[in-house]
Amino acid sequence: MSCCFANAGKMSHLELVKYGLADVIENPGIITDIGIKVVNEVFTNIKYLLIYNCPHLHNPHQWITDHSRWSRLVDLTLVRCHAIKLESFCHFIELLPCLEFICLDQMFREPPK
Repeated sequence: MSCCFANAGKMSHLELVKYGLADVIENPGIITDIGIKVVNEVFTNIKYLLIYNCPHLHNPHQWITDHSRWSRLVDLTLVRCHAIKLESFCHFIELLPCLEFICLDQMFREPPK
């Protein structure tokens, strides 16, 4: 038994994704340490933060300034942010007074080539 689609070979990648026939192409985030610092300066009451696949983040301790304290952050999730330095991350979490939950997934290892 064979199966044919009337539009075989004519569907765009977005259409294939829509029907579950292709994977979503994943592009890494382009935000930097300066960008994350500015996020908290603008949105001062952030309680939950999830950052996914941002290879340009390196030094989380630089996210904290006089105007950006992350004082209400209770939940931090970082996934696939390979370039974050462990020592900087440890210093960062020491400065978070309300932090209750940390989830780290695929962190602190060599980035994929």
